[in-house]
Amino acid sequence: MGRVKQKEAQRFGKWLIPVSGGIIITVSGVGLYIDAQGFIENLLSEVVGIFAGIIVALLVVDRYIKHQNERQWAKVRNLTYTAIINHLCDMAVEAIIHFLVKDHRLITPIIGGRDQPNPSTIAAMAELVSLLRQVQDVDSEGRSTSDIAVEFYEGVEWDLDQIQDVLTPRVVQSPAEQQVIDALIEFDHARHRLHNAIIAHKRIATHGVLPHVIELIERAQGLYSVIYKTWK
Repeated sequence: MGRVKQKEAQRFGKWLIPVSGGIIITVSGVGLYIDAQGFIENLLSEVVGIFAGIIVALLVVDRYIKHQNERQWAKVRNLTYTAIINHLCDMAVEAIIHFLVKDHRLITPIIGGRDQPNPSTIAAMAELVSLLRQVQDVDSEGRSTSDIAVEFYEGVEWDLDQIQDVLTPRVVQSPAEQQVIDALIEFDHARHRLHNAIIAHKRIATHGVLPHVIELIERAQGLYSVIYKTWK
């Protein structure tokens, strides 16, 4: 029965367009024959009315929708940005702990920048990147930096997932500043490169994961800086 009805619907749809076209042509012909001038005037007025409606929709309705989106985004904008910088700061602290960065004074300004972006946190993240570049390939216990990087990644994976799966889509779909969106995309690319490097290390025991951790922290600092510049 389902197939029979489907075939009947297809047959009906096949004839619908030509039949409708024939009706339109016939009605138009009759209208022109009876009163050509009046028919054309009515037709032109209808066309003008249609285009006027389209213009109103574009100029008024679209602007109204845009205004409503901006109002809704304004209510959650700072909450969204605060959630992002919370995750970025927690990641930076995890990097200090896992890679045994000696200057623990960096922890205070980084934690201090969780609730609202500030320049002290930006400077501390930049210093963290410099110190990570000085980390030796093997620590005092004989572990490679790539093994430590795996532990670091597992420790911050929830933060990364929250930024990628929850917060980034929210920002991208909102009327947010383009520079914030660009910084989020760069951060996401750095996360994927780190993830791929970890997979390669687990399979063939490479020692090239740390540079991708450093890149991730650099992108985190860049994203944090952009949010600081656009903070309201």
